[in-house]
Amino acid sequence: MTHSSRILVAGLALVAALVLPVAALAQATTGELTGRVTDSSGQVVAGVTVTALNGGTGLSRNVTTNASGEYTLTLLPPGRYTVSAARAGFKKAVRENIEVLVGSRQTIPLQLEVGAVTEVVTITAAPPLTDTTRSDLGGVVSSKEIAGLPILNRTFANLSIVMPEARPAGNFDPTKTRVGNVAMNGGDGRQLDVNVDGGDNKDNVVGSLLQNFAYESIQEFQVLQHRWTAESGRAVGGVINVITKSGGNQPSGSGFFTYRNDDLIAKDFFQKRGATKPPFGRWEYGGSYGGPIRKDRLFFFGAIERFDEPSASTPIRNEAVFQQLAAIPGASAVRSIPTPYDDTLLTVKVDQRLANGQSLFYRFAYQKNASPNDQVANPATTDLSGGNTNANTLYDFVGNHTMTIGDSRVNQFAFHFQDFKNEILQVTAAPILIFPTVRIGPAPNTPQATLERKFQLRNDFSWLRANHSMKFGTNYIYTKFGGYFYFGAFGYELTFFDDPLTITGNTAAYPQGFATPGAVRLLNYYDGAADHGQNFHQLALYAQDDWRITRKLTLNLGLRWDANIGLLTDQINNRTIGILQQLNDPRARAITSDVGRLSRTTPGWAEFQPRLGFAYDYSGDGRLVIRGGYGLFFDQIFQNLTIFSMSQSGPEIYSQILGYTNSAVGVGQLPAYRYGVDPLPAAPAFNFSQLPAGSFGRITDPDASDPYVHKVSIGFEKIVREGWVLSSDYVHTEGRNEPR
Repeated sequence: MTHSSRILVAGLALVAALVLPVAALAQATTGELTGRVTDSSGQVVAGVTVTALNGGTGLSRNVTTNASGEYTLTLLPPGRYTVSAARAGFKKAVRENIEVLVGSRQTIPLQLEVGAVTEVVTITAAPPLTDTTRSDLGGVVSSKEIAGLPILNRTFANLSIVMPEARPAGNFDPTKTRVGNVAMNGGDGRQLDVNVDGGDNKDNVVGSLLQNFAYESIQEFQVLQHRWTAESGRAVGGVINVITKSGGNQPSGSGFFTYRNDDLIAKDFFQKRGATKPPFGRWEYGGSYGGPIRKDRLFFFGAIERFDEPSASTPIRNEAVFQQLAAIPGASAVRSIPTPYDDTLLTVKVDQRLANGQSLFYRFAYQKNASPNDQVANPATTDLSGGNTNANTLYDFVGNHTMTIGDSRVNQFAFHFQDFKNEILQVTAAPILIFPTVRIGPAPNTPQATLERKFQLRNDFSWLRANHSMKFGTNYIYTKFGGYFYFGAFGYELTFFDDPLTITGNTAAYPQGFATPGAVRLLNYYDGAADHGQNFHQLALYAQDDWRITRKLTLNLGLRWDANIGLLTDQINNRTIGILQQLNDPRARAITSDVGRLSRTTPGWAEFQPRLGFAYDYSGDGRLVIRGGYGLFFDQIFQNLTIFSMSQSGPEIYSQILGYTNSAVGVGQLPAYRYGVDPLPAAPAFNFSQLPAGSFGRITDPDASDPYVHKVSIGFEKIVREGWVLSSDYVHTEGRNEPR
């Protein structure tokens, strides 16, 4: 269990500058406009037609104000809109250049003057800087920040650290070497829910985001740190919603080229004290183009990027380590290990406006990268044989249909497909040789591969009724896992008593050098099957109601339910469980006596998550908003926690099947073995369906359940002067069931 309490201060944030402090909606691809229409005396006006028009695409949406003079335009694609209000007996009121951001709700008040509807009054006042109707905590990184802020690595994750609480997270998995991980709420980067154009981009194996997208194709993205609404789930650390660019009526494009080398990189702490700066060169280049296929009806957009680091390398720790490696017979000793990197990213998108208030978009994205030797420790203590290959190929497709039903209901349906393949392979089949300070041979935990294929269906329905802005939806994801993971080592592994220079230089202890009988301390052999195929389903249902009780008070009420069906492994045939069942021990019986617990494959069926919040406009003019609330949020168990039990539950298992030990040179189970002279001992006949004596047992806790957190917050937003907002929130987070 973890507890944390913290104060978040956005403090005197210039709205037009860095991150726009808009209130956040959890809907992944759209935004909202809301407000009240009044006459010149301040009285509300009902029955007014409010229209939002995107001049770039011709998209138009309209609603009618209710008895309180209020309106809400939901599920608007992000972009710049002209908002107008018209009713017989009044002049038409117009507000131009209103920017709708992903996941945001902006309050746009409109005032009508008495006159003919053919007359137009243009309102030039800037939109309010606070949101008087939302209580969740987050913000949006807009297209202006994406285009203008300097960034070392071109990923949206790296840019998201400009948000409060967000910070860079280190690499926690071989597949995340160059992803650009970000963490929030004190996490390590795994506990995020990431969506791109409404499609799930979460890595179900280890957490964090799965695929990167061409940076040139990103329009904007939303970062939710705390108490997001019921529309989002499967996260305890934060939510990131990304949308890609679309074409419009005006053709536009971009191009870029960046080059960096070691001359442009400052020396670090060690290099200032004599260490050699490794060679480095990076080329980044690409561009984008979009425009109309048919004006106001059909648009296209495409972006492509390429990254190359051909000369990157990891230095050997020091000269002493190099000399040790050079003393090993057959070693490929070098003073640096090449670590080149290349990455290709492509995004293509088509937007289509249909008749009767319907629109479609289709988006395809591709990524392929390779980062050889990226599993080598920095600085290195191995030779070229200790490297690896690392190749990733990803495909992502989203199809989205939005339909307006009357002036109060909007439905959005999305289909999403994503395919991920990773392979990290050995570069040699030679045995692993381990010494006190160096090692050569295949890299640890190789070979391994991960295959992850998702099919997602999502539907969100928005309904405005009186003072209620309601949303209902469902999200279904079917995931097929595959691959293999050889934990630790595969094949022969030899461990020596002493370092190579000792073996070759100490003739008293090693009269024949490496061929001295019994110079090897341990000789192990690992073999078997390490496959981990699995299919599971994720289902979510939610309801959200933003209830405007009075002009000053809004309640944000939501309820979400999640189920990760088939996420756990049936452990009835687990080899370790089988051994524990044979023991006459109360601890073993406590684990194995309940067959239902062992065969359970769904962490929980009762993951109901209430979301309660309020926003209070203290003075009624939007200059001071007090907000707060409570929410319960569930995440999921990742496959890297269940994979070991799975590997001991299949028809064949992976295990150590040979092990010899010497207690001193020439003393033990291999007293006469001469390295480089005698053949390696043959592996004995082995039944790979059994767990051999001396092996590690691997099980998943039979009572394993999904992690969750309670979040409570209270805070305020205050306009202190023109263009400046002071924002402060106290947040208490209490986490439970958080395995690592």
